[in-house]
Amino acid sequence: MEYTQEERAYVMLSSVDGIGPATVEALLQRFSSPTEVLENVEEAAREFRLKEPVKQALYQRARPAFQEAYFRRLDQMGIFAVSRISAYYPQRLRLLSRMPVTLYAMGDLRLLNPERAIAIVGTRHPSRYGRRMAVEIAGDLARAGVTVVSGLARGIDGYGHAGCLQAGGDTIAVLGSGVNVPYPRENEGLYREIAQRGVLVSEFLPSAAPNPRHFPSRNRIISGLSDGVLVVEAGERSGSSITVDHANDQGREVFAVPGPADAEQSYTTNLLIKEGAGMVLGAQDVLTGMGWDGARRKPPRKVAEEALLSDEEALIVGFLREGELSRDALYDRTDFSMPQLSQILMELVSRGIIEELPRNMYTLGGK
Repeated sequence: MEYTQEERAYVMLSSVDGIGPATVEALLQRFSSPTEVLENVEEAAREFRLKEPVKQALYQRARPAFQEAYFRRLDQMGIFAVSRISAYYPQRLRLLSRMPVTLYAMGDLRLLNPERAIAIVGTRHPSRYGRRMAVEIAGDLARAGVTVVSGLARGIDGYGHAGCLQAGGDTIAVLGSGVNVPYPRENEGLYREIAQRGVLVSEFLPSAAPNPRHFPSRNRIISGLSDGVLVVEAGERSGSSITVDHANDQGREVFAVPGPADAEQSYTTNLLIKEGAGMVLGAQDVLTGMGWDGARRKPPRKVAEEALLSDEEALIVGFLREGELSRDALYDRTDFSMPQLSQILMELVSRGIIEELPRNMYTLGGK
């Protein structure tokens, strides 16, 4: 990917630990461009009282040799740096009071500016009902031409991405780690699929490890990239509440799927509905709530499910087409060790291809 001098300068500024979006804004009010900041590091450091490590990092990034090595490394890793002046920068994020200066992305950059987008979020420990609703609603939204946005977390996030991909739709995954760092481990297969068929995004530097402090910031981008946020299942202390708060601040619509009154996973969703969120029983409720008539349907991309499976995964899926089977029955029918089988089953469950039932039983997903 080719970058202009100004694009490179924006990326360099935002890559310095200690310079966030607010500091970049302040610097640009004093200097005419990020290039001018890098050309006047001493003056910028003095006026803004930048710490010595920050000043030295700016001097480093002002050097052409450092910039060449930095962007060459990005190319080698298949990572795109999308600065705020890039043609690919998400227009929805420009409306945020604290818009990211640079996003790092892997996949199809054209998907960063979808015509319609809905975030699907929820608990990391969903019920069977929650998993099914996430997959079904995401799939139906995808078939209506809506891009599904989520955070690739275990649970509802992963099922939302998986349901969208199974329907041949477009999905955006916003990471709380570097864009080249799959997290969590059980969603690595889903991560690879999204890199191939959707787009992965992060405002954190490449190779950054996941950090609890990253996720509230990540959540503002999930809602910021979307026209509305749908919470499928969420307990009383769910991180989904942070995404909803960001959505309200950003003027996004909020929807929730109702659940049993005594179910812990439905505490937040039922409360949101009580407080005025749109109640969703299916994708049509989201389309209606957004004022979308569903007429702008686009044909899903034809992707055979089998083409997305490894040989080992395809073997398990083939057995489950015969009906529900237990973990022990699958173990008896294969040559896998139990740890290997457990890893394959966990991967297929995280992608919504199969479902885990009580008593270690498994069935095909989407039923």
